[in-house]
Amino acid sequence: MAESACQRHPAIQIQNISYSINQRSILRNVSLEVQSGETLAVMGMSGSGKTTLIKCLAGLLRPQSGTIEIEGANIVSLSESQIEKIRLKMGFVFQYAALFDSLTVFENVSFGLRRHRHLKSAELNAIVNEKLALVGLADSARLYPAQLSGGMQKRVGIARALAMEPSILLFDEPTSGLDPIIGASIDNLILSLQSRLGITAVVVSHDVASVFRIADHVALLHDGSVACYGTPDEIANCSVEMVQKFIGNFHPTPRGDRIPVN
Repeated sequence: MAESACQRHPAIQIQNISYSINQRSILRNVSLEVQSGETLAVMGMSGSGKTTLIKCLAGLLRPQSGTIEIEGANIVSLSESQIEKIRLKMGFVFQYAALFDSLTVFENVSFGLRRHRHLKSAELNAIVNEKLALVGLADSARLYPAQLSGGMQKRVGIARALAMEPSILLFDEPTSGLDPIIGASIDNLILSLQSRLGITAVVVSHDVASVFRIADHVALLHDGSVACYGTPDEIANCSVEMVQKFIGNFHPTPRGDRIPVN
């Protein structure tokens, strides 16, 4: 019998997490949910807590209070070895791709597979080539990071995150350092992956135009707390003064215009 809606867990459920360093509060009782197949964008000024939040989601930091459930498992109460198993369900796309300069594109994308799975050469090749094709880099396997543009490096980072077949992707500033045209192409790629693979995504970004383009829901953090949460339209119409100052004159992209043309 299929699981009923009332029994179904969100892909990610954050309840009242707080995190501080040296008695300085970084996150204050943050609560958020991300449904399966949804993209949540987390915005905020520098120091608002958004990077700390995504590190907590990845299990890289442990909040002092509250719970973080990843597909029903509270990672706050797990040991490091148990968290490592949960991390295999998640792909992390770093702000500046974080590729290994001495490895080829193929070797970068296959890095996690070689570490965590025992695959035959043909299986490994098939997975890596499939993921590179998904991000539009089918002919780049033998190149090195130094031979790639910033946008291409971001795509390799996404392919590497996809290689382990995660159900959740965490993006840290995916359009940072890119010009508007290349940034929009990364937005289109994120939308395409969500549409084709049904992946749940959390995107940390200060790029309001990008967030309004890709997000199903947006949380704007201020001073470690959620100042406003809602759809892009609801954020655009939020009455909180600092929210309006942050988003400026940006307006959400009409929903029907968000799906990229292949």
